[in-house]
Amino acid sequence: MWERWLRQPKSLWLRKALFQIHLWTGVALGLYVLVISISGSAIVFRNELYNALWPGPRLVAVTGPPLTHDQLREAARRAYPQYKVSWIWDITRRNQAPNQAVEIWMNRGGHRKERLFDPYTGQDLGESRPYSIQLLAWLADLHINLLGGAKGRIANGVGAIFVVIISITGAVIWWPGVRAWRRGMAIQPASNWKLFNWELHSVVGFWMLPVVFLFGFVGIYAGIPGPFRAFVSRNASARAGEKIIRWFSYLHFGNFGGWPSKAMWVILGLAPAVLYGTALVMWYSRFLAPATRRWRKRATPLAAK
Repeated sequence: MWERWLRQPKSLWLRKALFQIHLWTGVALGLYVLVISISGSAIVFRNELYNALWPGPRLVAVTGPPLTHDQLREAARRAYPQYKVSWIWDITRRNQAPNQAVEIWMNRGGHRKERLFDPYTGQDLGESRPYSIQLLAWLADLHINLLGGAKGRIANGVGAIFVVIISITGAVIWWPGVRAWRRGMAIQPASNWKLFNWELHSVVGFWMLPVVFLFGFVGIYAGIPGPFRAFVSRNASARAGEKIIRWFSYLHFGNFGGWPSKAMWVILGLAPAVLYGTALVMWYSRFLAPATRRWRKRATPLAAK
């Protein structure tokens, strides 16, 4: 078996079984991988974008004594009668200039509004955060929590486990044998688009294997950190453990070399999306298209009758 694996890996049943696992796991998780890949690349520079897009505090005219909490709550209720006020950021309880607007949070059925109000007139002044920053926050929540809070983060960790499985099985499937292994490292001139798509998937998968594995491994920690923290605490000092955990975050978002590393991470973060796209094309041409043709052939005689 070892000799066949070195020279003719495609003839082994194990390789064929791993191919099926790799294919159908990738198809099942395709949308998840696509969403995580694109949203992850989009938020690599989120801190820099927050600072660039934040317009600063909203200023108002000081026209007298500020409204009380009850008066501000009533102003919010008048503006949004179907919402319940959950929090008022009072200017008298924090280091805020008296000419700044007050932020009021309101909830209705799990949906939250964060609005700015004039603390002297009770006038609604608009969203507390620009829509561009809200979009970045939404993308971050999508990438980290799948918009599902703590349960979404756990689901994200489980999805990352399957990403690691896909990367490992992909590495095994990639091996073309000792005579052709160098050809698997570069895209060769293809006779048709199917072969080109296969080689693109294979080559990108080979060179991006460490990156995809790293993203998946760190994603497991982000979603299910308990086992990692327990292992680190048992096998490293407190100071070393903090550095190890901190580096998980650095590696996930490229926060270790300034903007050049982040820019590279934006590009590398799209590798899973490319792999999914090429895999989807292969799945369609190998399985879905033939199945559709067979179904049409069977349906044609019935329609003729």
